[in-house]
Amino acid sequence: MKTHNDHNDEQTLKGLIAECGLTQREISEKTGIPERTINSWVSGERMPTLARAVTVASCLNCSLKTFAQSLGIDVSRLPDD
Repeated sequence: MKTHNDHNDEQTLKGLIAECGLTQREISEKTGIPERTINSWVSGERMPTLARAVTVASCLNCSLKTFAQSLGIDVSRLPDD
């Protein structure tokens, strides 16, 4: 898995998952988070809790800041890790 650059403003969650070569089902299996829940984040219907965001960011080998950006959250005022 590659490490993701925190400054990629156009990266979506779907793109992060694809970059890792994983499917939503595989993320679900690795994290124990239902696939339906992950799909709802990818589609923008829901937002993950902080604990689940940390779990998935770890699975995707990216920072929490990158994960938040992929969900469309403005993190421009946060310092870099």
